[in-house]
Amino acid sequence: MASPHDFPPGLASVGIGAEDFTGLVHYREAGIRFLEVEPLNRGWIPGDAASTRSFLELCKANGVTPHSVHGYFFPHLGHGMTSPDAAARGEAIRLNRALFHAARDIGARYVVEHLQAACEDQSPEDEMAMALEALRQLVPEAERTGVRIAVENLGPRWGVRQVQQLIGLAGSDHVGICFDTGHAALYGNLFEDLRLCGDRLMGLHVHDCGGGADHVLPYRGFIDWKRFGAALRETGYRGVLMIEARRSSESETTRDFVLAARQAYDRLVGEL
Repeated sequence: MASPHDFPPGLASVGIGAEDFTGLVHYREAGIRFLEVEPLNRGWIPGDAASTRSFLELCKANGVTPHSVHGYFFPHLGHGMTSPDAAARGEAIRLNRALFHAARDIGARYVVEHLQAACEDQSPEDEMAMALEALRQLVPEAERTGVRIAVENLGPRWGVRQVQQLIGLAGSDHVGICFDTGHAALYGNLFEDLRLCGDRLMGLHVHDCGGGADHVLPYRGFIDWKRFGAALRETGYRGVLMIEARRSSESETTRDFVLAARQAYDRLVGEL
């Protein structure tokens, strides 16, 4: 039977808001030990020494370890590393390259990267070529800093098969997969896709889909988590179960959400 030692609990900062990290006090209450950091959270300015010190002190006070960092991924803010616009693409690559050094400063193990532009006018071949070029510019930063790259499965044209193809072309052991359960459930076959990750599975974004939305807590949607547990065991993964979910309603407080995330995690470990 699995235990929290095999699959320790994590919760991405997207669930506690973008203003600051005061919600980490609830992580301590819930016994959630690991954090994935969104770089647009104003409680931590990547690369700023004073901000980094303050953030790390807050984490230590609440028994939280920064585990991973999400790369810049908002195309409408110019973050698209496979954008058809060459200037936007270059700026996105610049931002994400610099993020590896900031991630190292907080002790993160990997940076999660989106490498799909979601542009209908772009052919899959062009998108793959741009993704490979972007990845080849990120790999040297991963190698310099020791912070690895976890490429996330996204929409219908960017599932685990495409990510595996990209990693094979990149030819670097600093690159792996961040498997997003909600994306796989919406756009592929979650259980088959998870098995396809194999030993390249580096991290997880665990969330459910339901009510016309994804990024809800496990057991609030339609995913069969028992089948997920069986598929995850086949990969041999032993690492953080990083929940990447948001509150289901405005009336749900941050504290209630974090405690509910811990309850969902406990059920999930039971499935494993």
